Amino acid sequence: MYLINSIANHDIIELKGNHLLKGLVPLERLFDKNDAHRKHSHKVVDNKVEDCNLGSDENPKMVKLCSSLPTNFRQIYVDLLKEFADVFAWSYEDLKIYDKGIIQHKIPLKENTKPFRQKLR
Repeated sequence: MYLINSIANHDIIELKGNHLLKGLVPLERLFDKNDAHRKHSHKVVDNKVEDCNLGSDENPKMVKLCSSLPTNFRQIYVDLLKEFADVFAWSYEDLKIYDKGIIQHKIPLKENTKPFRQKLR
């Protein structure tokens, strides 16, 4: 199917009959005529999620996991999230000190003026 030659101590693969090896993609499929990368659409397999409680009934700590996740991987993720549950802030009370300038967004407006939308750039 292919020949291996060497030039300057580098192996060169020569394809016989203009056939590509499995796993190789012609550059024409990846780039357009301006050498810009073509955007390939990625198919979403399943975007449905299920709620999973990492806490107790009295103190729920809900996370969302993909519903098509295999059971063994789901258990691995749940165990990992439970192990590091103390890292996440489940409510504002969990945040010991927080800067309101980071959490709250404020739009400064001048008094007695009507807001307007700028042109997109």
